[in-house]
Amino acid sequence: MAHPESFYHHIYDWQAMPRDSLLSILLKSCHRIMNTSNIRDVCTLIDQVILQLRLDGYYRLEVCSHVHIEHFQNGRQVSYHGLRPQKGSENRTIKIVELEHAIIFKMHFIQLYLSKHQESADLIDENKDVLLLWLMHLESVCLQVSLEELINQPLSSQQQDHADNLNFRSDLEANSEHLSHQKTQMYQTFNERVMSLLTPAERIQPSKYHQLLINALTIHQEQLSDLIKQQYGLFISAKRVFASIKEIS
Repeated sequence: MAHPESFYHHIYDWQAMPRDSLLSILLKSCHRIMNTSNIRDVCTLIDQVILQLRLDGYYRLEVCSHVHIEHFQNGRQVSYHGLRPQKGSENRTIKIVELEHAIIFKMHFIQLYLSKHQESADLIDENKDVLLLWLMHLESVCLQVSLEELINQPLSSQQQDHADNLNFRSDLEANSEHLSHQKTQMYQTFNERVMSLLTPAERIQPSKYHQLLINALTIHQEQLSDLIKQQYGLFISAKRVFASIKEIS
């Protein structure tokens, strides 16, 4: 991931940008993602962005043992009969693999493969940091859904007694609620500092506007990274405890 000092360095005067630009499309999608809490809506939002940007490639989403794979060409879904894409990353590490004619973003729940051709190569290369921010939002929702499934996982009476003795489910619910509150605060800050710049009330000097946007996106990216780190830590910890509880017959 780029260092904060250089993150989003390519962003220029957004006030003069068309509404259908990649940056505008992705940030509006990030705004919608933060109001999303189910995987069906996540897939719909991914499909919408891919269609708007007319991208080529595929994405693979795996949440709660359900795998969703879509291949697309010029933004539209196409059938594919080759090998199924494998899971991107087994841990929290975000991997970006840059090939001569493609770029692959690999995360724990989502993998996005984008083909580069004459029309899209520069667009993808110049905006991979914003694409990464968008994917991080998707990853956060996947973590939230996975945590909710763990909280609602059925247990036998004996297993439930053991979980109650550990105060495990109540602790998990409390920690999950804390993260939800943190996400709400992040959403409010995103609206105030980022989305307000999408349609500013008055014209801002380009150099000042440029710096405001870079600062706002950098702060938001740091907040989102911290949220995902906490979500993933809680998710892995909860999985381990539930696995040990499930061993009780």
